[in-house]
Amino acid sequence: MVEHRLKLTAKKLKRLKVDFALNNNSVLLRGTSLSKGYIFVTIILPIVVFAIIIIGLGIIILAPEFERIVFPKIILFLPLVLLYYGIKNMIKLRQSKKCQVNIMPGMAILTYKNNADLVVPIEKIKELSINIEENESGVIGGIYITNNDLESYLLLSLIDNNVKYLKNDLEYIRSTFLMILNLDKTIANNG
Repeated sequence: MVEHRLKLTAKKLKRLKVDFALNNNSVLLRGTSLSKGYIFVTIILPIVVFAIIIIGLGIIILAPEFERIVFPKIILFLPLVLLYYGIKNMIKLRQSKKCQVNIMPGMAILTYKNNADLVVPIEKIKELSINIEENESGVIGGIYITNNDLESYLLLSLIDNNVKYLKNDLEYIRSTFLMILNLDKTIANNG
């Protein structure tokens, strides 16, 4: 049963493009693993198109033979929107790689880029909760660990297009984390 649950959790994490390592009794999460194509489409392409549009508009506006052309104002905002989404996606990518999470029996360890470790033993875990938000780019869901001091730490953040599937996947992954941590059913039912 435990082995089957871990295999199914691995399939869900792989489908959601999470960079992870799954052992018999622990899960190591390294953030979201994005393909080169996804990085190109979501980060590089908007910034390159922004630069091309700005250069093209600069040439057209500064050329004397085009002084009678009137541009709709929306054309001037399009490059800014593209730049915004390119930079926003680049920031999301960096944030997803900021912390490495190791969930093992009895504790969760969060390792940050500066090599600082935050160890949360099960005695200090109040709950494992799920948060789901919908926005213009899709549905963002996360699994958080809350300690007895009510400080929350992000364990896993995912982006998907379907709220129902993301919620089901997060619930299943959360249950697997609870199983690995060996938390009792009272904590498992709080989230």
